[in-house]
Amino acid sequence: MLLVTMSSCGHKSSHHKTDKKLMAVTVVTPTVRQADNITASGRVQSNDIARLGTRIMGYVQKVAVLKGQKVRKGQLLVMISDQELQAKKVQAQSMVNQAKAAYDVAKLDEARFARLLAKGSCSSKEYENVKLHYDAMTANLKAAQEMVREVQAHLTYTQIKAPFAGLVTDVQADQGSLAHPGMPLVTVEKAGDMVIQTQIGESAIALLQVDSLASISVPAAKIHFKAKITEHSMSSVATGGQYQVTVAVPQDIQGKLLSGMHVDVQLPLRQNNVDTESQQGVWIPSNVLVSQGDLVGVYVVTKDQQALLKWVRLGRSQGAYVEILSGVSLQDNLIVPAGKRLYNGAQVNVQ
Repeated sequence: MLLVTMSSCGHKSSHHKTDKKLMAVTVVTPTVRQADNITASGRVQSNDIARLGTRIMGYVQKVAVLKGQKVRKGQLLVMISDQELQAKKVQAQSMVNQAKAAYDVAKLDEARFARLLAKGSCSSKEYENVKLHYDAMTANLKAAQEMVREVQAHLTYTQIKAPFAGLVTDVQADQGSLAHPGMPLVTVEKAGDMVIQTQIGESAIALLQVDSLASISVPAAKIHFKAKITEHSMSSVATGGQYQVTVAVPQDIQGKLLSGMHVDVQLPLRQNNVDTESQQGVWIPSNVLVSQGDLVGVYVVTKDQQALLKWVRLGRSQGAYVEILSGVSLQDNLIVPAGKRLYNGAQVNVQ
């Protein structure tokens, strides 16, 4: 008998632990540097902007202009219904006519009694009574005439005219709608007097060099030019902590710009050797910044070689660098995103 013995070869199960794949990243560190300029965003706008309305309440009878239309000084823009004022004008003029008739009679009586008094034909008391009546009629006439002037002044408010030659940049009035005092109906910007408005923070306003030249870049018009800084505001209360800066546009550039165009403004800062700390700050390359809605942050490498998102507060910008007011320290290693899908807790390998 043939005994066949079959033996099974046992194979041990090998469990290979798969290492989590690391994301290769490049890092940079913040630096302390001193800025000699600051870059800010701005807008082109007219130096003279008139937001016109009416001082009386009434219905819009006529809108005589369109948005984008050029207008000359004194041109009619909007007319408010004046039927009620016209009725008041007729009534006031009637009062003037009556007061004038009474004044003429009183004037003749005063002159006649003055002659009689000089001849001794009437008493002083009689003349005084006539004179008092004459004075009263004179006052009545002046009051009636003043009422006519008041109505005429209100009638001028029903015709809104251009205060200067320019461009209609906004029309809020609709024919038939009710206009209220103080309500803007038409906005007119003066032509040929463009400026650039921008805002900077308090860390830079004290170092701004007024009357120096700013470098302007207008992406839409594809032009670059130098322009003089003419003024800056002395308060930031009404502008959210930012100080408004005005830059004049040179005459040879005026015709190349349109109101509302976006510009990049590079403003020179004054060097102050006495107080260098106020000019220094923590700066990082702007290409490490990531945005989520209105928040801006950077990814840093933790001790465990993980990515951690930190929110930051930005300050000045200069070229490819931006100042960090809070959120990171000089010891942080900042990850350059470079298109990588970073997230909190991602394992990274610093190259």
